[in-house]
Amino acid sequence: MILYFTDIDSKDTINKLPVIGEYIDIRYIDGAIIWRVKRSDYNKSKLSKIASSKFYKSMIIRNVNTVRKLSEI
Repeated sequence: MILYFTDIDSKDTINKLPVIGEYIDIRYIDGAIIWRVKRSDYNKSKLSKIASSKFYKSMIIRNVNTVRKLSEI
């Protein structure tokens, strides 16, 4: 899951990320982008390339376990 700041809060942000859509199920909701990718397709999806994108400074990327803990708080 990607949580991001208001300066990049837009559905268009998904299209600007350096990921390959055929290997990743990626969805936009207000204030976050949620994705699902098979382990076998992780490298093909180019998900690791997000760290080199210009949006990376405005994002907080967390795994599902961390998001669950945060929601409990």
